[in-house]
Amino acid sequence: MLARNTSLHQVLDMGFAVWNDWEVNTGWRHISITNILILGRPASAMLSFFREELKKVFFVLLDQDRTDPEKVRQHHDKVLIAAFGPPHSRDIHGFIKYAFAWGSIESSYDPRGVESNIILTWT
Repeated sequence: MLARNTSLHQVLDMGFAVWNDWEVNTGWRHISITNILILGRPASAMLSFFREELKKVFFVLLDQDRTDPEKVRQHHDKVLIAAFGPPHSRDIHGFIKYAFAWGSIESSYDPRGVESNIILTWT
């Protein structure tokens, strides 16, 4: 199970299929993993570590066609609402967000990657 401040080495020891690993010389390191289940659905994810501790997870659910980012976002929103209930807030673009004592979960769109995703952030 992934949790706040899980170390990079602990994650690598979990046996995930890592297909990308890069450091940005700012204390951040990112790894991309595939063949995982999130909310009971197939997914891929980018795990972001700061000083070797897990801080964020960006993920995409793979249980539907991903060619239309808006349809992907709508699917992500439906899954989040089914799992967590009505959103706690929406940003100016309509993306939903849930705030918890431990962090947040939100739907998002990455214009550089032209991809909708879900971001889990620990505080």
